[in-house]
Amino acid sequence: MSAVDRIVEFFNPVKLYFLTSGPFGENTYVVIIPKQENVAERIRVLSEEINEDISIVVLTQEEFSDFENTLERMGEKII
Repeated sequence: MSAVDRIVEFFNPVKLYFLTSGPFGENTYVVIIPKQENVAERIRVLSEEINEDISIVVLTQEEFSDFENTLERMGEKII
């Protein structure tokens, strides 16, 4: 299962972006979720299950509004 599939499974995101560069660093998945619930635990478990070194930033929909233009312009929208 790919990293994207695992991220979708663990977070059920409203939106998902991939940035090769930008405000969150290089090669970063930006996950947009309705509200912060057990995010640290989900990231820990996800990191253990994926055999890749990936960078993930999790934002709530409210937080996303501050970065929406940047993500739309610089990122690849996956979901």
